Amino acid sequence: MKATPQANVSRKMKQALERELHSHLETHLQADHFAHIRAAKAAVPAKPTWQAKRPAYRILGAMRIYSTTLAPAARAGLSEMQPGGWVLLVQSAGGLLAKVEMQQRDKHHFVARMSTGTVAEDLAAAIKKEGTASKQKSQELRFLSIPAMHIMAVWLHSSRNPKRDTITPISLNFAGLRPRRTYSRTTAEKALQQHATDLIVHWYERYQREGEQKAV
Repeated sequence: MKATPQANVSRKMKQALERELHSHLETHLQADHFAHIRAAKAAVPAKPTWQAKRPAYRILGAMRIYSTTLAPAARAGLSEMQPGGWVLLVQSAGGLLAKVEMQQRDKHHFVARMSTGTVAEDLAAAIKKEGTASKQKSQELRFLSIPAMHIMAVWLHSSRNPKRDTITPISLNFAGLRPRRTYSRTTAEKALQQHATDLIVHWYERYQREGEQKAV
């Protein structure tokens, strides 16, 4: 997979990757009971590059994370998303794909978590799909995250015409949006708002029932 045009990251983020990615890769590479880990190990020379002080890797994609909680999602769909952190698609020397989440605290960047396997592979497929569709400077690849609904998706956003936005989920979720399938903004927002509202109502009704039971 080739790097996307938007795979540019800041110098501080690259420095954080050089400091911290090695330990995250080492942890994942110990789990060789997974097929994708065995394949990555088999693809490297006899002297693994990940054992070097600074392992080789490529950044194939980089996106700003936009997230929200249930109430704003139910009320406003994608209109009140807040930026925070970055998601990178990284490929190790052995070809292992990884979804890397980076955060910033007091101007200090750090790797918050790393995932390999199906999530990383679905992220790669979504970036390739949405990146191919991104042909205008006004379009931006974003990473959509709504943890309360298990939503993770690649979001192709158009600043000039947001109605043309598209969403490609990379995980199973409570909104019923299928991984690797691309949805229009209208369709995705309708599902997000409906299911966010349903979850809020469900939790409220459960809270009410628990309160009534305690009162008896």
